[in-house]
Amino acid sequence: MIISKDEFITRMAENGNTTKCSCKKYLNLMLRTMLELLREGAVIRFQRIARIEVINASKKETYNIATKKRFVLPAHKCIKVRISKKLQEEFNKTIAEED
Repeated sequence: MIISKDEFITRMAENGNTTKCSCKKYLNLMLRTMLELLREGAVIRFQRIARIEVINASKKETYNIATKKRFVLPAHKCIKVRISKKLQEEFNKTIAEED
């Protein structure tokens, strides 16, 4: 299942018993602030949830699936998200309860 941003905002508003407008406003503010901090080189750490940071990915040889042609992907920066062990354990516990 893929959830769009609008669907996420709707669920957030329902769970928080608030308006979609206010949820959209604060979600956009959060995303803008995160991007701003990542551009500045900050590591964002939500204790017991996740760690978000920019890392340097080295160049590597890969290929285009459609054309089967090989090419070198140059070194670049990318965003890395690490989910905390605590959050992963909580997720696994809820999945086990559903089974």
